[in-house]
Amino acid sequence: MNTKLGEEFGEIVAESASLRVPVIHGDRDEDLLKGAGHFDGSRYPGEHGNVVISGHNNTAFKSLKNVKLGDIVSFNTTYGSYLYKVTDTKVVKYTDKTIAMPSDGEKLTMYTCYPFNALGYTAQRYVVTCELVEGTPISEILGAGGSN
Repeated sequence: MNTKLGEEFGEIVAESASLRVPVIHGDRDEDLLKGAGHFDGSRYPGEHGNVVISGHNNTAFKSLKNVKLGDIVSFNTTYGSYLYKVTDTKVVKYTDKTIAMPSDGEKLTMYTCYPFNALGYTAQRYVVTCELVEGTPISEILGAGGSN
């Protein structure tokens, strides 16, 4: 993908949790002011591996706490739509780097500071992990008509 840092390239929607947030490529402070941030070191939806998205607990991911196991999360990008099923929620220490590690399967990892009512930096992260249910691989999209 040729998405530039700071550029919006999609939207995450979890209807059951009233979550609808733009996704910006990058997770710098200025990116997170615009919506949820896509970790530059992770995959894009449609690529094999772990798509990592972060957002502030009092803005973009304020309602992430309402996402439940089994919920469907849509990641609508500029090149296609991807459906994920929530398979896990947990609280980890802010030092836990495993949430951003590459994976064998196709998954979406969303995280935010925890607890949700805290302002500023916190020592914990609330993590929602989802497995891909439906979506066209990027390789098929690029092979069908050029590059993005």
